[in-house]
Amino acid sequence: MSNHLLENWVLLVVNAIRLIPYLSIRRAVKMYNVPKTTIIDRIKGYTVKSDSYNARSNLTKIEKEVIV
Repeated sequence: MSNHLLENWVLLVVNAIRLIPYLSIRRAVKMYNVPKTTIIDRIKGYTVKSDSYNARSNLTKIEKEVIV
């Protein structure tokens, strides 16, 4: 499974945990076969490394003006 598909699957599981009152993290991890630590990180609001890296690589307005 590609990283993009895995992340979509993880977000689906996190939403299921939030919406279904009786669905625990442990049960969801077993049902959907996803990493427990990843689910816990997403619930806490941590972002994917690739997303945080892309945000850091964005140029500021001044940097863009210097390049042009």
